[in-house]
Amino acid sequence: MNCKIYLLILLVTLSSSCQNKQPETKTVAKTDTKCLKLFQKYREKFVTSEKDSARDYIESAMKCAPENKNYINNAIQLYIKIGSYENAITQIEKLKSDGSDISLDFMISVLKLKMNVPSIDNDLRKIYGQYKNNKQLTSSNLIYKIALDNYFNDRNYALNQLKEYRKVYITEYDVQNLDAAESLVKSLGKKEVLFALFNIKD
Repeated sequence: MNCKIYLLILLVTLSSSCQNKQPETKTVAKTDTKCLKLFQKYREKFVTSEKDSARDYIESAMKCAPENKNYINNAIQLYIKIGSYENAITQIEKLKSDGSDISLDFMISVLKLKMNVPSIDNDLRKIYGQYKNNKQLTSSNLIYKIALDNYFNDRNYALNQLKEYRKVYITEYDVQNLDAAESLVKSLGKKEVLFALFNIKD
């Protein structure tokens, strides 16, 4: 089973924001086509691991369409892949429009943990408290709570929590998420579990 928790679980928000101005239809179509071509070139370079070229194309696509969340999401994935964590954080901040999803704050904190930012555990502990106090977590967010159970307590505590959650989260999707979390907790160290959630590698 693939135990990676894909970044798209967090960030897939593909509907573009409405533009304040209404330019002519021909101009919009021309601009959209240009941006899409840049994005397609990015995908080609990303797949072939041509990281420098991929970065140039995704950054050009974002300049072409600054409000396109799909482009921002892909830029975050690329920046994480190449270890450009500060740039990833800058793009994540753009997605925090209403502040309602603490998973974005969690992602930023885990990136800062990777960067060895002092006292980042204080931010992680605050987020952990929010997850613990939320009695209606989806199984996707539950994965993050379990990872933090493991980080701030220990593996046995996290696995015991998992056993309890399995009594409530019983859909196929939920079970897949819980299985993935269990595999990560059993096979990786505390920090490495957090990094694996967002595909952060050395």
